[in-house]
Amino acid sequence: MNREDLFLGNVKKGYPPFDTTNPTFQYIRDLIAIRKEYVALRRGDVIIRWSTTRTGDETDAGIFAFERVYNNERILVVLNTNNNHTSYTQAPDTGEKMQTGFPPGTILKDIAPKSDGKSYRVDDEGKVVIDVPPRGGRILIPQ
Repeated sequence: MNREDLFLGNVKKGYPPFDTTNPTFQYIRDLIAIRKEYVALRRGDVIIRWSTTRTGDETDAGIFAFERVYNNERILVVLNTNNNHTSYTQAPDTGEKMQTGFPPGTILKDIAPKSDGKSYRVDDEGKVVIDVPPRGGRILIPQ
């Protein structure tokens, strides 16, 4: 199959045109647009902020969070690989919150496709608790 067949289809060979109305296509398209808009998602430093190997019912099971920093642009990405429940960037045993590189008082807004647009406030110690739905992700930028 040629690349042309992928998007235009090829009736002779039985290939339908690529479905740009498919929700998965639209989600990936929206992620690409965000990546193009924010240079920190393409360049700069990666700082791991939270990572857990927990897979059970712990409150932070499945969380992986990192910041991307380029020049003065800083973005926080938080992913939840847990299939069953919303997870948080907070340790279940100690209550410790996730440290960030954002100044205290910063309001972080979720701009991820299909997100609820939720906002979070960085506390006085530069920490924040982010909740992420099962198999979901958040892309957070300062407001």
